[in-house]
Amino acid sequence: MDKLSLLLAHLLTLSVVVASVGNGGNPDGFSVNRGPAKLQFYWHDRHLGENATAVTVAQSPTTNVSKTLFGIVKVFDDPLTISPNETSDLIGRAQGMYFSADQNVVALQMVMTLVFHEPKYLGSTLIVMGRNPPADLVRVLAIVGGTGIFHSVSGYARISTVLDDPSTGYFIVEYNCTITYPKGWYSSF
Repeated sequence: MDKLSLLLAHLLTLSVVVASVGNGGNPDGFSVNRGPAKLQFYWHDRHLGENATAVTVAQSPTTNVSKTLFGIVKVFDDPLTISPNETSDLIGRAQGMYFSADQNVVALQMVMTLVFHEPKYLGSTLIVMGRNPPADLVRVLAIVGGTGIFHSVSGYARISTVLDDPSTGYFIVEYNCTITYPKGWYSSF
């Protein structure tokens, strides 16, 4: 009987240890220590015409005389594709706003949610914010969070303009995102 009690005590202790560390305390998922993830895609922004994906929703009384369009606010719902070709596979949409917040140089303040439709990331989002001076060859925006497979992440997006055609109001921007998961990150996906 003593051996049976000792065996049961050991099994009970072992099951408690496994239960407490096995899933990082998360009953819905599994615990993972992941390295940074990389994503590359292309943002297509169209300002003019009936197929515009970005529209002006506000501007200051002095926006039209400002060399930087200071005070203009645009909202957008732009397609994200796997290549610069706008007919390439659609992986999601960038939804948000940008506004001119610098009186001296053209620099946009960006606030957006990247909503992914690709099966691997279906419904997941990344939240991106920061200052975007389009004349710079490479700009960096902060990834401040996300949902779904990207919940609790941080990181940055290095962006560069691929096409800038003011006559048609069409712009293509390449996004190279580095996404960092917190230590002990878990997922139920």
